[in-house]
Amino acid sequence: MGAALHDINDNVPVFELTNYYESISETTPGNMFVLAVKANDQDSPTTGAGIIDYSIEIGASGKFVINGTTGVISTSLDATFDYDSTSMYNMTVSANSIMIL
Repeated sequence: MGAALHDINDNVPVFELTNYYESISETTPGNMFVLAVKANDQDSPTTGAGIIDYSIEIGASGKFVINGTTGVISTSLDATFDYDSTSMYNMTVSANSIMIL
């Protein structure tokens, strides 16, 4: 008789880079790829403990969205940009492990 082991969610995701930078034109349309962030989790993704959910915590200003599964950041559908009014956006993105049972 054997015992089954289950992977517990005991590791946090870690981003591959501390900071990500990208430049876009003020004529960049909505729904356009900007960049992809990537985090790794030492828990096994096959058990659900290592599945990562990405979100923009602050700084999107309604101009950017993130795909929670892939980490791809794009401009929002109705985004418009004006360098004279806002020359830079600083966003805080989080990566959280989710547990699927």
